[in-house]
This record gives sequence, C-alpha cells and structure tokens, in this order.
Amino acid sequence: MEAMVHEYFQRVLTRADGDTASRILHPSVEHRDMVRDIGYQGVREVLEYVHQVKKSYPDLWVEATEFGPAEGGQAIFAAFEGLATEKTPLFKGIDLFRFNDDITRITEVEVYRSNWQGAKGHQERKKAVANGTVRSQSVQRQERALERGRAPSEVQRMVDHVKKYYNDFLTRGKEALASQLFDDDVVHKDLVWVRRDGKGSAWVGWRSAAALPPFPHRTPHKSPGIAWQDPAHPTVGVHGMQHYLHDLRTAFPDFTIEVPTENSRWGAGGASLAVHPGRRPLCAVTRSSLHIDQIATCDMNSLMVQYSGTATGLGEYHSHKPSHHVSAFSGINLVRFNHDRSKIVEIQVYRSAFAEDRLELGERELHGEGGFRELRLRRLV
Repeated sequence: MEAMVHEYFQRVLTRADGDTASRILHPSVEHRDMVRDIGYQGVREVLEYVHQVKKSYPDLWVEATEFGPAEGGQAIFAAFEGLATEKTPLFKGIDLFRFNDDITRITEVEVYRSNWQGAKGHQERKKAVANGTVRSQSVQRQERALERGRAPSEVQRMVDHVKKYYNDFLTRGKEALASQLFDDDVVHKDLVWVRRDGKGSAWVGWRSAAALPPFPHRTPHKSPGIAWQDPAHPTVGVHGMQHYLHDLRTAFPDFTIEVPTENSRWGAGGASLAVHPGRRPLCAVTRSSLHIDQIATCDMNSLMVQYSGTATGLGEYHSHKPSHHVSAFSGINLVRFNHDRSKIVEIQVYRSAFAEDRLELGERELHGEGGFRELRLRRLV
C-alpha cells in the first residue's frame, strides 16, 4: 500500500502520469477534497483535476512523509508535504487511502490539507456537482502484530492520553487538565486558518488589540488582559489551550466528543479504534457532536485521529454573533507527543470548514486582511 501511495504522489500528482493513474486507481475511484467539499469520481475525472492543478502550478510536487494503518489493514493514512511554486513555502496535509479487497487498486482518497485554494476555493463547491456517494462507516477491526518494536503499553498510553483530551478536556470542559495533557510549549495549529506572513508569536492566539488592524465586527475578548482572539495564529502554551477551550465552548456550548472505550483493536503499527457495528458512538448528542472513527500510530511519538461530526453556532465565534448554522464537518488530526509520550507537544488540525469559517474567510479576503487567496501554502509557524 505504501508503494502505491508513493506512486500516487510522485507520478500521478507530481507528473500527471496517466498510465500510472490507470494502473493504481480503481476505475470508479472516488477523490474527495474534504476542505473544499468537492468530489471527483473515476480515473478520467481525477486526471482532469490533476491536469487543472498542474496547469496552474506546473512545478507542483507532493511526497508522502509518514504512514499509519487504518481500518484493519484495508486503508492507510499518509501524511504528506509539497510545494506549488519556488516562491511559496511547503504545504502539508493528511490523506486517507482506501483499497479494493486484494489491495491492488486505490478506491478512495480523502484529502485533508491546509486550504491553499482559500476562500475562493470554498466557493468552488457551489459550482461542483456532487459525484461521490457517502462511504459506508463500517470498519474492519482485524488484529495484527505490532511493528517497529513498540510495546502495546506504549501505544496504549498515547491512545489513553488522546481519549482524555477529547473526552474530558474538549467535551467536558475540564480546563484544569491542560497542565497534565500539554507540554509547556504545545502548539495547536488549525490549518483552516493560515496566516499570510507565516509568523507566530509567544502568545499567538491572544494579542493586544493595539497590535491588530481595524476589522469590522471585532469585539473585545472577555478574558482579562486579552483583547481579541486572532484565529489566523496557532495557539501556543498551556494557558493558550485553556483559552482555546473557552472560546470553543462559547461558540459551540453543546460541543460533545466521546471516544469509544470498548471493542478496540490493535492495528498494524498501532491502534485502530472503531464503533461496534450497529452501535452509535458513545455520545450525548444534542446540537453538536463529534465521534472518533479511528486512531492509528504513524511513528514512535505520534497518533493520527480521524473524526467527523456536526456543530451549531450558538455563541460568539471569532467576535461574530451566533450564526445558528449547522455544519457537518470531518477531519484528521496529527497529535505529536514528547520523548516519553507523557504530554502533547503539537496538534495539527486538518478539517473541513464550519459555515462560520467560510463567512469570515470571505470577509477577510474582501477587506484585504489576508484572505486565503493570498495565504496559499504559508506555514503557520
């Protein structure tokens, strides 16, 4: 599978090689850009998409950097990086590849990456025809031997840590857990929000109002000493994560996550967690919910977490009034740990945008405050 994914990135995407595409892609392959919510079905449509991208970015190259097993060995996560032009920094993302029964062809590709098409890219979904069908949520849970010499207890410790992050910190709002969960210099990057100059700061998400340019609808932050949360910056530090949690639960007060605790299986190279067939995720679902599809290891100190859910904007979001919009979203997070796997040092969030994100991104582009059309491929830090 890894060899096929390498060919996909190096030959199909980088070189637009039609022969390789016909050989490794299933005739009815489904390619979904989860950021822009645009789908392509069939080898012909995928190649047309690749040729359009290469026409705009002739020097584009993409390569896989890390892999993680998924769905009982029938799928694989692939972290990747690439370059569109010599004048732009690297971009990053995570794809989920699914294969046919005999692992000879790629049947589905779900793409989660920094949104280098920008606010303009989000508008493309309004013009695109939904060609793909919703995939089945059933997951095979076949037990396999661990690789790379990792004991189950070591991987399980990271899995349990991630469960506490999603279940207790995000869902139950236990801010006091921040010091237990996160390293002092933890960095949380929401790749929907990419800053134009690629710079960060020690207190990134929360800065003095005097340092910010005027912007319509901006209101003071409610926390003492913090003027306003700028979503274009990543969040840094334990206190930063506490403020992030406060703002998240203010915008989505019924935000709920529960990771299933039963029927877990070890997958090749790590853990694969899935909901038991016929059973709903263990969620107290109200107006917002999110469930974990699976967790996989990709190296000695990292986990990839796939999820999907819905959220309703019932509170202030980035200084905007409650929208009451319902957004269906999905994503894959890359969670990195320190050397002894005791604390989280980095969270990279690759997700589809909320309705509120699309609204604000459009405003920022309109007012010249670094719309995604200008932000393409810029590093967060």
